[in-house]
Amino acid sequence: MVGGLAKQAKEGSTMVRNRVPLKVVLAIAAIVAVVGSAAMADAGVTADFYNFVGGASGTTVTYTPNFPSSTGSSTLSVSNGGVFFWTDLQPSTPDLVNAPGDSNPANFVSFCIEVGQHISYGDNVPYDFGLIALGSAPKPGIPGVSPMGALAANLIEQLWYNHFNDLFTPSGVDQVKAGAFQLAIWELTYDVGTGANGVNLTDGIIKASMGTVRSLASSWLGELDWTNNGQDQPRASLLAMSSSTYQDQVVASTIGNLDQTGGGTVPEASSVVVWSLLGLVCVGFKRWRSSVTAG
Repeated sequence: MVGGLAKQAKEGSTMVRNRVPLKVVLAIAAIVAVVGSAAMADAGVTADFYNFVGGASGTTVTYTPNFPSSTGSSTLSVSNGGVFFWTDLQPSTPDLVNAPGDSNPANFVSFCIEVGQHISYGDNVPYDFGLIALGSAPKPGIPGVSPMGALAANLIEQLWYNHFNDLFTPSGVDQVKAGAFQLAIWELTYDVGTGANGVNLTDGIIKASMGTVRSLASSWLGELDWTNNGQDQPRASLLAMSSSTYQDQVVASTIGNLDQTGGGTVPEASSVVVWSLLGLVCVGFKRWRSSVTAG
């Protein structure tokens, strides 16, 4: 018979119905309905900022232009930046990376990428951030300079891959290295896009006073490979926690390296899971179709 109602098999075999079972139809319909809403959402994180370990004191950082006035200069200590410790309060967030040795899967760490805004810790107030591609941050940052762009983001990913684990010891955070790491991140965030083929800490938007922290940061910056927009060397998988109200942060995730030249949004973890499930259903359906038409 033609029309899909049935197919006569070889003599002696049984009739095999060539219809999709109702439960398969319902499963696909349900998953497509969920995908329709979940795929439209961008990832975010709601987290408690519970601790902070600043870089070693003694290094002064000057940034010009000042934010938000865009005129003059402002200063801060490198000890105002360092390791930010968070607890993720939103399970659907893509997995964010914690400090080595911390076994709590909800915890993660970050570093500052926005010198003009501030954030407080220990007040038990959840903070809400969007998660975006690092190259699309910080927002608002410094007008005319921010966002940092793809090259800066790729170089920060190289830096993180090379030295993130060096910051932590069995007894805690090495504050000299944490300060150097933070200083290097600020330099890459604000000075890569100014046109110089290279970065330094003696001129440009970010400048630092002499000392061990600056020397180490300069050494780490000198290791970075700018070839092919910074993509030719191993890199960590980084995202930006972005907010118009709070200081933007850089975090590591397990989502994989993003195209930093793209639109800058990150799909929710639930969207990734749903699309994976839909793929499994489609594979299963294809196998079922093959089994009922064989013979």
